[in-house]
Amino acid sequence: MSAEETDVLIVGAGPVGATAALLCARVGMRAIIVEKRDRRVGPPKAHALNPRSCEIYASLGIDYARLARQSMPRSDGGFVRFVTRLQGLELGALAYERQDDDALDATPTPLINIPQPALEDILLQEIATTPLIALRRPQTWLSALDAGTHVVSQIATPEGEREIKSRYLLACDGADSAVRKACGIDMPGDARIEDRIMIHLAADLRPLLGARPGVLYFVTNPASPATLIAYDLASTYVLMHRYDKAKEDPARFSRERCQEIVQQAIGVDLPFEIRHISPWTMTALVAERYRVGRIFLCGDAAHRFPPSGGLGLNSGVQDAHNLVWKIAAVERGWAHESLLESYQRERQPIAAAYSAQSHGNAQRMGKLFAHVASVFESAGGDVAQAEHRLSSPAQRAALDELVELQRPHFDSFGLQLGFRYGDEDWTRHVSDFAPRIAAGARLPHAWIDMGGRRASTLDLLDPTSFALICASGCASWRSALKASAVPLRIAVAGEDFADTSGKWAALMGEACAVLVRPDGHVLHVAGSAEPGAVDGVLNRLKAPALG
Repeated sequence: MSAEETDVLIVGAGPVGATAALLCARVGMRAIIVEKRDRRVGPPKAHALNPRSCEIYASLGIDYARLARQSMPRSDGGFVRFVTRLQGLELGALAYERQDDDALDATPTPLINIPQPALEDILLQEIATTPLIALRRPQTWLSALDAGTHVVSQIATPEGEREIKSRYLLACDGADSAVRKACGIDMPGDARIEDRIMIHLAADLRPLLGARPGVLYFVTNPASPATLIAYDLASTYVLMHRYDKAKEDPARFSRERCQEIVQQAIGVDLPFEIRHISPWTMTALVAERYRVGRIFLCGDAAHRFPPSGGLGLNSGVQDAHNLVWKIAAVERGWAHESLLESYQRERQPIAAAYSAQSHGNAQRMGKLFAHVASVFESAGGDVAQAEHRLSSPAQRAALDELVELQRPHFDSFGLQLGFRYGDEDWTRHVSDFAPRIAAGARLPHAWIDMGGRRASTLDLLDPTSFALICASGCASWRSALKASAVPLRIAVAGEDFADTSGKWAALMGEACAVLVRPDGHVLHVAGSAEPGAVDGVLNRLKAPALG
């Protein structure tokens, strides 16, 4: 039997693989996704979809309001809380990221809390109506041969083995990536930060939470230290119980014992049902290589972060966003194949920064847990006595300081929107975000008027082409660049859109135009140069030295 052919073979149908497939289809490339599971199982996993990911989905036609309808209301998920028990002493609280209307100055799509299964359902609905994408499940990727001009993969199907010949192979198959292992790519870093038992439970805890709703509860009682993640206050939670697998066999966490753990964390007798139990180890690892020939790693296959920060799924979406346009540019003849080398160069430092931040978040949280544990120890483990001591003025001052230490964990606007390719210093601004028009940075958002409707400058972009956004005095550039060497969408202030607030003009400063890549990151800022200089930048995409 001859091999089936496609432009891109994607291994894994999770959010990263599904996003990559939709990006491929958007630029006219065929994609086949092979997924070894016939259906999704297990807990709801990730929940935070940050502004940049929402912007990426908006560019694919997945409306923000559609995502928000499947998300936790801001009134429920606006805070993280630090407690001794769920129904115990609150040690402090912090706002969970920037979900309020003030965030609209920086992004048209603020962070939302959407359970990963709900996000996957939306992505799979899109895939089902996209002719250029074929989703195959249950099918297992077995091996691949990179033949130089294509990759031939062996796939196990219920009917037997078959071959798929693809121009490129994207490994989106998760932390235990079979593709990465087959490529012999190591994952250096910290392979064991903490051990956890994941307990997925169904419960309606809203009556218990009362005036203390939140998306995350850090339960500091040393008898049952845990993080409780709320996906829906009336139905769905995951409790992450801390333990040490060097001292305790994870097999000892039976359903009965996990029921006791949950009961201790809640602090009162309320009905709940345990759906899943599984051990896992928190790691901070980044692949040494993101590419072997025509095989590329994306998402958890390329990096594994602690969940402290909500950066894992989002960075995977950004990986796919960075990579797919480059593949299309090479395949369509817009760019030399050396452009593909920039994928690792751009994305690996971002993963390293995210990994370091997530690891640091976990360490800072450990200081708070350790402090509370010392107070419990001094109280002989008596919960009521410990809570009384933690309420003293001296303890409140210490706790306020320790809670404030956690703020970068839950206010990472700089990481979410401020990352800049080619700039090693961008990570200094974890919480602070100052939008600017600069090479490598995400094009800043500003509210504009387009045809009588309120829009964002991000709406001027198109993932199938480059974009040139010109100041009002540069209208002549449109005709000069209409025969560009690559697809180019041109928008002129005062003609194609109105800068009603003046923010866009302030961001542009003395620049005449800004040239933007298909992934929304700035390629070039043009001063008073002639249009030919911009055309020269686009032509240089075909130069071998680019990579």
